[in-house]
Amino acid sequence: HYLALWAVLLAPADLVLLDEPTNNLDAAGVDHLAGVLRRLAGTGTGIVLVSHDHEFVERVCDQVITLREAADVV
Repeated sequence: HYLALWAVLLAPADLVLLDEPTNNLDAAGVDHLAGVLRRLAGTGTGIVLVSHDHEFVERVCDQVITLREAADVV
């Protein structure tokens, strides 16, 4: 999981989609990831991040959308 995440972040891209990227990372890994994402965003790469880790989201995201309740799907 950890190596796959870094492999994705090292490849040049216009948009990166991340689902729960802090899962299984220790505190140092989370700190490092936060810095990498801020630098990546600074280059113009778009990042869409899905996470339950509100503290991490607030640290790295410029804009946040919070889903409070799932809609009924028919």
